[in-house]
This record gives sequence, C-alpha cells and structure tokens, in this order.
Amino acid sequence: MGRSNRLMGGVLTWSLLLGALSTLEQAVAVRIPSRSFSTQSKISKDFPTLFRQPLPRTQGTAEVQKTVNVTVYRITPLNYTGMTNMDTGDAAGDAFFGLYELTFPILCADPALKQLINCENVPILNIPGYNVYTEFLLEAVDRFGEYMECNPNPNTGIFACANLYERYESCWYDDKRWNTTFADLCDRNQCHCHVINYEAVGKGPTPFKDDHHDHPKDPPQCSSQSQIYHNVCIQDQKGKVEPSWTGIMTEADCCQSCNDMGFDECKYWSYRDDISDQGFKTPCHIYNMNLTRDDFANDPNCNTGSHTATSQLFSQIGDLSSNLNGTWYSTEKDGLCEKGQTIGKDCWWRIAETKRTVNATCVNNHLIDNVHQYGEPCFTACPSHQGTNISSTCFVKCLMDTLVGQPYAEPPVPPMPAATIVKAFQNAFLDKPEKDGGCPSVPVHDEAYVAEILAQVPEGQGFKIPARHYHHRHHGNEGHFKIQA
Repeated sequence: MGRSNRLMGGVLTWSLLLGALSTLEQAVAVRIPSRSFSTQSKISKDFPTLFRQPLPRTQGTAEVQKTVNVTVYRITPLNYTGMTNMDTGDAAGDAFFGLYELTFPILCADPALKQLINCENVPILNIPGYNVYTEFLLEAVDRFGEYMECNPNPNTGIFACANLYERYESCWYDDKRWNTTFADLCDRNQCHCHVINYEAVGKGPTPFKDDHHDHPKDPPQCSSQSQIYHNVCIQDQKGKVEPSWTGIMTEADCCQSCNDMGFDECKYWSYRDDISDQGFKTPCHIYNMNLTRDDFANDPNCNTGSHTATSQLFSQIGDLSSNLNGTWYSTEKDGLCEKGQTIGKDCWWRIAETKRTVNATCVNNHLIDNVHQYGEPCFTACPSHQGTNISSTCFVKCLMDTLVGQPYAEPPVPPMPAATIVKAFQNAFLDKPEKDGGCPSVPVHDEAYVAEILAQVPEGQGFKIPARHYHHRHHGNEGHFKIQA
C-alpha cells in the first residue's frame, strides 16, 4: 500500500494541512507533501507527461554490491502474498500504522475527511480474519532509492508503484541523497534515474512528522485545538475576519480568540511577532475560508494554526510518528531478482525468507492491550464502558494521550516508551500462545479457507484494503487471488 512522506530540512511542511479542507481536491493539493529533503517542492504542470515517459534502465554493475538483510512487515487482505510492487515497514513503521488505524473512527467523523478511502474502508477493516500481517526477511542492496507509493488498480486489484508527487523541477544529481550514492549508475545527462525510482529498494520515514516537535513552548490555547505550523504565514487576505479580541494580543490570545469563535467561524489563524512594515493593524489574523497550498508562505516571524475538530489528533499522530521513528520501504518489480540472477550485480532485492503470517486483529489487540495497561487510569475513567469501546471518543483520546504523553499537563506526562510499543508488535509474530503475546498463523495458502473469508467481503469492495497513500497505504500483488463477486 502506498504511504505518504514529508518535507524536511526546515522548509514549509504541508503534511497536516488537510484537516481544515472540505474537498478531496483541496486535500490532494495540500495534504500530500513532496519527499524533498532540502528544497520546497512543487507539483509540475508537466507531471502527467513526465510520468508516462519510461526512464532508461540501469545496466548491471561490474562488481557485486554489498547487501543488507532487513526485517519488514506488510498488512494486506489475506489473498495477497509476496512483496512485488508493494510497500512494507520495519517494526516501528508498521506498529505506527496499526495504531494510526485506531484513530479512524474519530478522523472519519470529520466531514472534511469522511470521503477518504480509509473512511470508506472501515467496514472492511472489521471483517473477521480478512486482514493479515506478514513478516519477511528482505535482502537488499545497501543503496536505497526513492520511496514509492504502491497502490492497486481499483478494478483489477493489480498493484503498481509511482511517486505521484515527486518534484520534477529538480534532477537526481541535485539531491544530496543521490548525487554521490548513485553517481556511478545514473547518467548526469538524464534528469531522472531509473535505478533510484524503480530498481533500488525505496526507503523513507513514516509520515505526519512535523516541525512542532521543536517548539515545546507553544501556548496550550494553541496546541489544544490547532495544528501549528511554525515559520509559516497565510499570504492571501481574502476571507479574513476580525478576531473577537481587541488590542495588541499574544499568540495565546490569538488562539483563544479562534477557539471562542468555533470551528465554523475560524478555520485558520496566523500570528506575527513583528508587524512593522507589513501594513498589519494587529498581529493576529483569523480566517474562515478553506485554503490551498498557494495561500501559505515561509515567514520566520509568523506561526499559523489549522483549527479543526481533528487538529489536535493529527498533532498527536505526528508526535507518535516521531516517537516511534519508523521506516517504510517499497520493493518494485524492476529491481526483483529472478531465478539465476545475482543480487547486487544483476538485481536489487529478493525475499530471503517469508516468516509468519498472522491475523491483523490479533496483532492490533496486543498493541491495544499494551497501551491500555500503561495508561489504565485514563481508560478506566471513561464513562459508560467507553474505555473498552475502540470506536469511542474517550478510548481514542486515552490511546493517544498515553502513547504521546501530555506535555502541557501539570506535571507533564511523558510519552509511552517507543521500545515498549515496538516490542509488543514484534512479540505478536513469535510462535507462542495468544495469552503470552503471540498470534496464530493464518493459512493463506489454503484456498478453501481464503474463499470462506473472502465471501464476507461486500460486493464491489474487494480491492478497498487498508491503505497508506497519503492517508492510506496499499500492499500486495504477487500471488493475488481475484475476488469473485
């Protein structure tokens, strides 16, 4: 399944602006960031034409390259096997996704997000036995390329990978990740290099990380209801409304004013430390309109907040992504080692071992139990047994408050240790009883068993599977059994 990435290096990050947008078209324009590590990215108007042009294949190397073994995990419906044209994650990366899925009941209640594919998938995610995790040992050349989103054709279920939001105005040799690592394999007369995009195993960090982690002193009035973007300002003044406060305000006053107005009247706020020479009468500007990426600009004297019912939850998801510090991988057909080929010379990756395939619900339940034990007082305090109802607001709030802590509480509550979370995920793949943290194997090669589970899939929904392309990811292709209507 495709997984989104982020923009790094102190430039404008867009990964969480989607929460305040009301249409999917706007969401695509803002929510999906480039994977540039050093420059602000734009989506080229030439993207459709450029993407269709085949890149020249890279010739095999003269010497065998060094390889590494990486343990990776994949979550899919049980009728997909293998790793060809799909995305996987290390233990921290897929533990993050399993926990992120648990926030869907709240995220999908937001009208701005309900049309996203993961919200449409909620019934499918609850089909008993339909989704599985598989653990693999991946052998890969120790030169990792660009992480790609691998997603299925909605009609056939066949997967393909693409970097839909790559920054086409830059070339491979302008990116410090590639300009020396692949200098012996890529042609400087060609802007794009096939080996980086389609042959080498793609590698990237989990999404939703944002620069708010560098600003622990954000006023609680701001962090409680807004996703804060530091050193970013709204440059389009259309739709601005006057704040309910008067006089010179602090940033906390600006946020409180927005909170008082409510989500319908205040969708964004911007606060400037320095209003000289800007023509602003007040440091606080409040907006009640939906915005797109073009409405924002880098500004060292300004902070901006996206104010929606799910802003705080998205902020916590970003904290969880940073705390776990997981990695996602993409493995494409062009780099796969075929029979008789030598990895590191003729090809770029192979499955060294397919380990265990286990029920995804079992794995996620172990993650939940682990968090519940760590933050039991919060779950116990939920009214009307909401602490055990994974679809309830109180459960999701306790889940995220326990996972990422409460830095603004008195005294501050630290986050749950990342090692504790990852260990619970890894233990689920050990061959031991469920009561001891393990999960039973799923017979994915038993066609009768698979057919019985697939019969529970609603007609027309067979290929809507747990996904991570910006909000979602898709996996699988190899060994796919077509779902019959």
